[in-house]
Amino acid sequence: MTVSKNLVYFDGETELEGLVVTPENAGQGPLPLVIISHPWLGIDDFVRDLGDKIAQMGYIVFAIDIYGKGVRGKQHSDGHRLKEPFKKDPSLLLRRLQLGYDQAMATPGIDPDKVLAIGHCFGGMCVLEMAKLVGKIEAIISVHGVVKEAVNAPGPYNCKKAFILNGAVDPLVDPGDLAVLQDELSKDNVDWTVINFGRGGHGFTNPHANGSVPGIEFDTVLNARTWAFITSCLEETLG
Repeated sequence: MTVSKNLVYFDGETELEGLVVTPENAGQGPLPLVIISHPWLGIDDFVRDLGDKIAQMGYIVFAIDIYGKGVRGKQHSDGHRLKEPFKKDPSLLLRRLQLGYDQAMATPGIDPDKVLAIGHCFGGMCVLEMAKLVGKIEAIISVHGVVKEAVNAPGPYNCKKAFILNGAVDPLVDPGDLAVLQDELSKDNVDWTVINFGRGGHGFTNPHANGSVPGIEFDTVLNARTWAFITSCLEETLG
């Protein structure tokens, strides 16, 4: 069993609403922290389900809010609108990531030396950015993340480990950008792993990706493989 609660924090006068999920035994001692950076529709059922599954493994979860309290998408096309302000002003995105990280690190009961960040799609790009902003993250997991923006942002990467799960036929990821990312991680002495799922498009872990947009489709098999890999990464990194 887990316990979930919303937590309000601020970017100036803008209200943000993160999600904290803790296991029932959270009061028994410091626990590792897993930071979730949400996909481009915001903190939705996908994020809540992921947070619950991770907390059941014995970790404290904090899902940061990039968009603002109540700013959420209901359908795929909403993501373009929600993401646009952060494409126009990358400094806004970096500030929201830093604020979310700071709020997550203030969560009672966490072990500040055992921190991992995970994100899918837009969130996958965000955790790559976060790894450059802060120095306390042991590892990041980017799942079908859009890597181009992160590749073009200034480094260095400060995480110890990076796990990149990519769809080889993802229309939103150029193989050249992925190669640049690998070079950057190597240059910054990050212990990285990249998995290219040969039949994977974009959104292969998202049950709401129904193929209505070409190249963006849920895959039951790849979703199961991804979860198995995520659990392995959590155990290897956080214990």
